[in-house]
Amino acid sequence: MKSVPFRAVLLILLAIVAIGSVTTTSNISKSTGTQSIDGPCSENGITLVIEYGPIEQGSIIRCVQHFEGTSWDLFEAADLTVQGTASYPTSFVCRIQGIPSAEIEPCAGTPSVQTGSWIYFVAKAEDEEREWQRSPVGASSRTPKCGDSEAWVFSKDSTVSPLTKPSSIQCP
Repeated sequence: MKSVPFRAVLLILLAIVAIGSVTTTSNISKSTGTQSIDGPCSENGITLVIEYGPIEQGSIIRCVQHFEGTSWDLFEAADLTVQGTASYPTSFVCRIQGIPSAEIEPCAGTPSVQTGSWIYFVAKAEDEEREWQRSPVGASSRTPKCGDSEAWVFSKDSTVSPLTKPSSIQCP
């Protein structure tokens, strides 16, 4: 019987620990109780609105409850796909739910207004008059709070605003 070198055993044990850490982390994030519901929030939660502007496609509105994370993470919590650019892979939104297509916008750099781009709006729960305002920061730099609304509008017009009204719920 041949003995296994100590180094090989150590590498196998490290691999098992690493796999266990990844699995444990995944289970923890899924067990936070985050829930996505179609439609605007009527109770606690963050309302996420996706409007396709000139593209003939209906809007998506989701209420994400029990959420903690950045606005970039909110897409995953709402069961939506988001893609950044090659230069800013997790901070500048280039594509939501496959729009615009790769043929129209390859997402190599910051999309231009001529081809269309996603414009990011927020309505904060603590604002007395809840109105859409362009976000001064990117999705990975903002942490939404319960009662907030966020909107993404695809447009070739930089003066566009969301058509959907922000949620007006109050959280405890």
